[in-house]
Amino acid sequence: MPDLTTEELTSLPAAIGALCEAAVASIAGSLGLTVTSEAPTITVDAADVLGADLNQVLQASFSYPALCPDEGLFVLPAGAWPVLSKALGWQMPEEEPKLTDAQSTELQAAMNAAVVGVRNALGISGEPGAMQVHVGALQLPPSFAVVEKAIRASVPMRMGGDTAELVVFVTTEFARALIAATPAPEEGVAAAEPEAVEPTSGSRGSNGAGTEPLPQGLELLFDVPLDVSVELGRVRMLIKDVLELAPGSVVELDRVAGEPVDLMVNGRLIAKGEVVVVEDNFGIRVTEIMSPADRLSGLSKRR
Repeated sequence: MPDLTTEELTSLPAAIGALCEAAVASIAGSLGLTVTSEAPTITVDAADVLGADLNQVLQASFSYPALCPDEGLFVLPAGAWPVLSKALGWQMPEEEPKLTDAQSTELQAAMNAAVVGVRNALGISGEPGAMQVHVGALQLPPSFAVVEKAIRASVPMRMGGDTAELVVFVTTEFARALIAATPAPEEGVAAAEPEAVEPTSGSRGSNGAGTEPLPQGLELLFDVPLDVSVELGRVRMLIKDVLELAPGSVVELDRVAGEPVDLMVNGRLIAKGEVVVVEDNFGIRVTEIMSPADRLSGLSKRR
């Protein structure tokens, strides 16, 4: 396939920057960390050259079939593990960093959040492809074997005084599709400086606050228990149909398979997410959340 044109190379930093910014924001939100991302360093070269320095990584493939059939990679090099470990309160030697199964699972969940977050932030239609996770030497997807050049974006993620690196790999064909799908910035409008991604209320961080200031004195209510439930779907039924229910009956809900479920607090919609399995229990990974102001407003009302 042809290399990127001069015009495409000019648009490449904005398109890749938007992808990286969304990925970092989603990873930070999933892990509950305060992270400041910077503009990525972008390199275009042969695929085997781009990853030659990455011997030990945690990598997660991503794809958006509606955008491009080629897969890309989110990569956390081993050098980033101790920085994340320190921020998350894990114990890990810097000399020989190694992930436990539990730590690997939590980072995999963050990578999955990045895949969904990029789709939502960039307005990519359809569902992401299946994510493949690997810990060990870097393994590029098969689509990289049939291209002469690929693209590597290295994103510094600052957490306090420490910096971890997120590396993103995409093919030139994926980049071309991403550029075409990314709106061009308006003339005369400067790009915004990257901002710190604050954790949501109750998650890890410097003060446990969300991105919006909470009302003064709210901390007095922090110990008040609330009923939290997950709503898979709803349906209205006639009394006759309810009385006819028996073991083996199937009740069809008003929600399409794969659609996000609702996270309810005191009967009010607070967030949306996807159902996950945590050991032997069901859980929900939050993919979309209302602002703190909207959440507080909702809690004051009953349906």
